[in-house]
Amino acid sequence: LGVFVPFVVEVVSSPLTPPTVRQFATIALAQFMCVSGGFCEDHLPLLISVMQSAPPLLKSNLMIALGDLIVCWNTVIDNDVHVLYD
Repeated sequence: LGVFVPFVVEVVSSPLTPPTVRQFATIALAQFMCVSGGFCEDHLPLLISVMQSAPPLLKSNLMIALGDLIVCWNTVIDNDVHVLYD
């Protein structure tokens, strides 16, 4: 998975990425975050910023992914749980 991380982060971060590709990359990023607590902590701000400006379908998928992250890494996510209610 480590080989794909820089690519996925770049695709998610870039405003030039086509929307469909960015949506798939964002879901992949959320799934990678389920694997490692350190990775989750490092990339949580990126996921939250994407989530705040995401279209409704992606936002609902990210809410599900965020629920998975809360189960896996509740101590990492605790400070940013307010995103679920915004």
